[in-house]
Amino acid sequence: MVWLCSLRLWDMLRRRSLTYLISLIRELHQSRQFWQRLSGH
Repeated sequence: MVWLCSLRLWDMLRRRSLTYLISLIRELHQSRQFWQRLSGH
């Protein structure tokens, strides 16, 4: 029972961290494009 609860908690944490990582990578990619645009001019 406790194992099942911890497994569910881990799944929720993993999903949240995954979405956080994706958003972080997306922001990094956008900022990199922004800097390339600045240096290009």
